[in-house]
Amino acid sequence: MRAEGRLSVDSKEDVAIRDLDNRCARCVLPTTLTQVQFSPDGICDLCRRAEAGQAENRRETDGEIESVIDRIRASGTGRSFDCLLGLSGGRDSTYLLYLLTQKHHLRVLAAYYRTPFTHRVIDDNVRRIVRQLKVPLVEMGLSQRKHAELARRLFCHWLKNPSLELANLTCAPCKLVNREVHRIARSHRIKFIVYGGNRNELVQFVPTFQYNDGSAARSSFWSQTKKLYRIWRKGLHILAACPPLLPYLPLCAKASLLYVDFGTSYLRLRYPEIERVDYFHDTTLNESEANRIVTSMLGWSLPPDCYTTWRADCDFAELKNYMFERVCGATYTDGFFSNLIRSGQMTREKAISQLHDGTYISWNRIRRVLDTLNLPQDAIRS
Repeated sequence: MRAEGRLSVDSKEDVAIRDLDNRCARCVLPTTLTQVQFSPDGICDLCRRAEAGQAENRRETDGEIESVIDRIRASGTGRSFDCLLGLSGGRDSTYLLYLLTQKHHLRVLAAYYRTPFTHRVIDDNVRRIVRQLKVPLVEMGLSQRKHAELARRLFCHWLKNPSLELANLTCAPCKLVNREVHRIARSHRIKFIVYGGNRNELVQFVPTFQYNDGSAARSSFWSQTKKLYRIWRKGLHILAACPPLLPYLPLCAKASLLYVDFGTSYLRLRYPEIERVDYFHDTTLNESEANRIVTSMLGWSLPPDCYTTWRADCDFAELKNYMFERVCGATYTDGFFSNLIRSGQMTREKAISQLHDGTYISWNRIRRVLDTLNLPQDAIRS
């Protein structure tokens, strides 16, 4: 099958030159984003909230994470493991594996899913580093074939009807990982699952984003229930626009409602004995320190044609970068760089320079995804 609604990915000249002027005066979010409010002086609402000290209500301070670690360690008494870590192979989860085993001296079981879009370099990183740190590895039994098939069909529907919601849905199969880590934890009698999500990777224009994401309220049962309701309403709109998606409703509903987050209401009720810790939401992730540890000490390396550590573990994320760029004029990289600026780990000048150099989208990574999806290289040519 040949995809429709095409746009060439043969070179950077094939896409419109990005407007690097009409952006937030403090970060690099484009002022054309309808999902984010901008003041008359050109400052986005997220930067204003950060300046007012309201954007990041941490549930824990850096010092208090030790009390969480103590609880995890105590829960492992008489058991084989203290906690389970969902290891994607990206920089953040790799760094977290190092911290849990070498800094906190916890007995960790790593759960890993190699997606159809996981590059060989990432897979090699995972297998070498778990051996180096002497961490047992369990691989999730999800079907790569079904994953790729559903991603292909959803992407082809997106080409016919581009939208933020449908772009977000193309990653639905990966949400099943949230179910699998709970199953593995229960089977090994593990009471804590630790996640390595990076606060700086919270993207402000995806359909499920809210300003309180990352705060204490983010993890509450009521907040998760409201989030599921919002997703359900958006899902109905997607079905109305794309009736051919109806056969995939059961899987998409599970992935987007029951397992969309690691702390959904369903997972809390289904696995009440398991607690979830989002480590880097409870303490500061120092980007330079993380890079130094994983590269110099663990030998972790970026896949070819991957410009940043953002979503380095998944080539498909680059295709989503493209999809968001087409729909709303902003990429995941814009959101990532903007969050780094607000956290003081990147200057706006450096972010603009990297965006100007064209490091916001890697077309070679997109080509690899098209090959995996069995789509021609001109599948998105206009």
